[in-house]
Amino acid sequence: MQVALDTRRFVESVLGESEYRIIKGGGEPPRRICPECGSESLVIDQRNSFDACPNPQEALCMSCVWGAAEGDLRECSDCGELFHPAGDGIFQCSDCFNSFVMCDNT
Repeated sequence: MQVALDTRRFVESVLGESEYRIIKGGGEPPRRICPECGSESLVIDQRNSFDACPNPQEALCMSCVWGAAEGDLRECSDCGELFHPAGDGIFQCSDCFNSFVMCDNT
């Protein structure tokens, strides 16, 4: 809970954004689930990307201090969470891909 509060304060004071106003206006939330540690403390800096969350400008996890540069993350075509693709043409996170493989797709 403490990380979520600190992350919200970071978004408001450093990025100068209101999470409430962004979401109410139809934008993507500036806090997402970190693909590295799984906590909802990945802060997306959307100031120069015009809310282009599928390839955000920069991202930093306030829990595990993992970071991503512009274009390093993609949005999963199934669940919508951000993930670090292993190569071009990959549109699913590993969880969704594994779930698809485990299903009987006949």
